[in-house]
Amino acid sequence: MKINQNRKHYYHITDEDWPEQVRLYPLKENRGRGASEPKFSRICVCPSVPLCLSAFEIYHYRYAIYKTQYAITAVQPWDLSDQFLTKEMWIIKPINFIFVGMLDEMLQKEIQGYRHNLIHFYFGNYKADLEVQAIYKDKIFKYFEKNKLNPIP
Repeated sequence: MKINQNRKHYYHITDEDWPEQVRLYPLKENRGRGASEPKFSRICVCPSVPLCLSAFEIYHYRYAIYKTQYAITAVQPWDLSDQFLTKEMWIIKPINFIFVGMLDEMLQKEIQGYRHNLIHFYFGNYKADLEVQAIYKDKIFKYFEKNKLNPIP
C-alpha cells in the first residue's frame, strides 16, 4: 500500500443530504464503484472538484461538495483503471469532512448525460471508455475555466 505523504485537502461529492460537518467511514462497497474495482474499505476522494466530477456520471441536480476538515495523507489506489485521469485517492480511516457548497446547477445541466451517452455508444470497448472519460474530464475543466470557477474551493 503506497501512501501519498503530501498532506492536502481532498474532496468528495455526494447526492446524500449530510450536515455541515460529517464523519465518513471507509466502506467496502457502495453504489458508485465498478464491478472490477478492489473490494477494499475506503472513502474515495480527489484533489479537486473537477477531478471528482470526472470520476462519475451526473444523473440529477443535487450534489453537495465536501472536503476533508484538515489536510491529510491518502492511499494511492491500485487496480483502478481510471486513476491516471481522476487522480482518485483513498482514505482508509474515519475522517471528518466539511460542507463546501452545492454543485453549480449550470455545470450539472451542461455535462449531465454527456459521459453516459458516449459510454453507451462505445459500450464494451474498454479503451474507448477511458477515451470518453478523458473527453468528459476536459469538458468539465473547460467549464470551470470559462466560468472562472475555483476548482479547489
